[in-house]
Formats: sequence, C-alpha cells, structure tokens
Amino acid sequence: MLEDVESRLSVQSHVGAQHPVTFQSSNSLSRNENRTWQLDKLPLEIIQRIASHGLCKAVLALRCVCRVLHHACSDVFIMRNILEQGSIQPSDSATSSRPAWYDSVLSLRAPLSSWARYALAHGDIEQLIKNLEEESRGDADRLPLRRITSWLPQLLALHYPLQADHQATLHSYLFSELQGQVIHPKEEQVIIFCLIASNKPSRWVTTPSVAMGGQVWISRFRLSRAWHNFAEGITIAKAQWIVFGFQSILQYISHRTVAVSYQKVYPNGDQVPFSSFMKIPLPFLESSAIDFVSCHHLAMTTPAFLIGDEWVGYYSDSSSITRLDPPMRSIIFERDHSESASIPEMLPLSTRGIDSVGAFTLVGKVDCGSGRFGFVKQYINSHSWQWSGVMTPFGMVGKWYGEGTTYGTGWFWLWKAEWTHESS
Repeated sequence: MLEDVESRLSVQSHVGAQHPVTFQSSNSLSRNENRTWQLDKLPLEIIQRIASHGLCKAVLALRCVCRVLHHACSDVFIMRNILEQGSIQPSDSATSSRPAWYDSVLSLRAPLSSWARYALAHGDIEQLIKNLEEESRGDADRLPLRRITSWLPQLLALHYPLQADHQATLHSYLFSELQGQVIHPKEEQVIIFCLIASNKPSRWVTTPSVAMGGQVWISRFRLSRAWHNFAEGITIAKAQWIVFGFQSILQYISHRTVAVSYQKVYPNGDQVPFSSFMKIPLPFLESSAIDFVSCHHLAMTTPAFLIGDEWVGYYSDSSSITRLDPPMRSIIFERDHSESASIPEMLPLSTRGIDSVGAFTLVGKVDCGSGRFGFVKQYINSHSWQWSGVMTPFGMVGKWYGEGTTYGTGWFWLWKAEWTHESS
C-alpha cells in the first residue's frame, strides 16, 4: 500500500524528466487530427487543479515523473482539496458549517508529508467502506485488521465525518473481526478504541444482535482469570472492553426501549474532544499503533484536566449485565491536601458525589505516569468499596470490589459531564 511517504516526497525529479505524461484529445475533428498533450506543459494552476481531483497516491506518483510535476504537486493546497472531497462524508449543511475535521492537527505550515499521510488515510477509509459494501454483496474479500491500525484510530479520534450507514457498517466490521481473533495487545487496544468511537449514540442504528453480542463480551471478561486476579491490575485494553460493555448495555436498553425511572446519560462521541488531550501520532508511521495506545496519558492525568469539572458515570453489578442503576453525578474532583504529596507522580484527589444509594465520597490518588488510580468510595455513614482503574481516552474506567472479597464486584465508568448526551 504505502511504502514510505517521506521517501516518495523526496524522490529526485530528474529521474523521470525524459518521460513526460501525455494524453490524447477525444474530441478531434477527424481521425487524422488526434493531438497529444503533455501534462507538464500545461499551466501550473491547471496541473494543480487536475491533481486536486485525484487520489493522494496518484499525486505522490506524479511528483516522481519530472521536475515540473514535482514542483506543481508539492503544494499543501492540493492535499487539502483532496481531504475536502469524498463520497462517504455527509453533505448536510450542519456538517459543512463546522471546522474541517483535520484542522486541529494540520495547518498550512505543516510539512507536506503530514498532509499526505492524512490524505492517504482519507483515501483508504473510502476504499475500506467501498470494500465492505462490496463484501456484503459477495464481491470482495474481507480486509485484515492489521492493515487499518496505522490510520483508522487517528481519523476517528479527529471525528472524521461518516454517513450514518457507513458508521454502522464500519462498527459492525470491527465488532465481527474482533470475535475469535488473536491479535497483538497493542493492536487490540487500538481496534477497541475504533469500535467504541465508531458506535456514537447519536447514530445508533445497529441491530439488537450487536448489543446482545456486547453482553457476550462482558460475560467473557467477567468470567476470565484476568477479572478474578485483582493483583494483576486492569489494563487500558481491559478498561476499554468495560467501556464497550457499558455502551452495549446502554444501546441494548435504548434499542429495546426498556422503561427506566431516570434519565439515561452517555457520552456522545461527537462531543469528546480527543484531539485536545491526545497527542495523536501521524498515520502510517511504523509506531503509529503503539504510540496511539498511550498518547492520552500526559494530558488526562494533569490537575488541569481532572480538577474543577463535573464528572458523571455508571457502575455495574457483575451479577447482572442487562441493567444499570441511575448514574453517578455531581462528582467534582479537587486536590486532597490532607494527603502528603511525597511522590510527585501521585496526585491526591477527593470529591463528593451522589448515586442511587445516596451521597458518597471518593478519596484516592492518580498515578500521573501510568494513568492508573485507586479510590475508596465511602457512602455517608454506611459501607465502602475499593475502586481500581486506569485512565482511558473515554474517561476513568475500572472495577469496584470489597476489600478481601469477591462478593459484590462490578465495573465503573466516569467521564466529563460536558461530553454527555442525555436521553429521557
């Protein structure tokens, strides 16, 4: 697919100087009046206009033909025009009025190679959706997951605009591919991110089988050795499976219109500003998938990110995977000055909150280096639970349990209230 963007962009143009690109006019007045046009003889603006309507791969190839085409196609405006075109992006006026999806990572001063990497990813996601649609008709083979881990998470983190049916197609593909496959842990974590990010509540159009399938994943995780081995801790991959489990339950409840006595809340993927707290690596780097795994740690474990804003979320009882209690609310962390800060990497936090049981406090510490944290959830004049978790791009996720016992265990997920979509 992509050999190396930088090498293509630095190819010396004199190699192809003796092989101009030509084409023949199809509107000749007679058979003897066929005229051959040389692309490199056209005005610069015309060459660039032609290149802007092609694929990024074609533009990179043109740059290797001769000096003239190399110069003409070395313009970031060509790549920007390519990024603004596509057949799978929604064309509604609300979307067109928003800033471009790539604005937070690309500027006109960015290297051409950076623009080219995103333009290549833009072309690849269009090809992926096309292949998936052809596959559904039996016209194409299924693409391996490994081919998309170096560019798909970047596009979804930047809220790449997809039509609702394409969003559902992509989500179903990722879900089905993860079942039964053994893949590298880093790649698995990236794909789980894509699975969650592609299933936005504002576009829930999937069938009950997907939500029910999510319950299967929850059961598998709950019954696994990793769940019972508390000393092993919880990884980001496991935490993201928990997020997917919560998302599946919420989707199941929403799809089945189960009557609840409270207002359901869940993060709206369109409102999570991933690019503001993730140092998103460029697509198609050899280390793209590995770098993406931890690119949220630094920003999401700072006092500026954690303190002052309201957090909301759910906890789930492991004895039931088809219901949720009303959400936890009014959680506003502040620095806990009663705790000594002898270890600079550990950030002591405390807060009050309220859920269906009653008012509670959370007191604990966040490891700013690893993103792990531990809290004690103490209900006022009542019992307490231990919380152990890790920071994910979707918020604070982990398990709760009683000290020294496996009775009364489950999961929790907290996210910022400003990311929330509410549904009655």
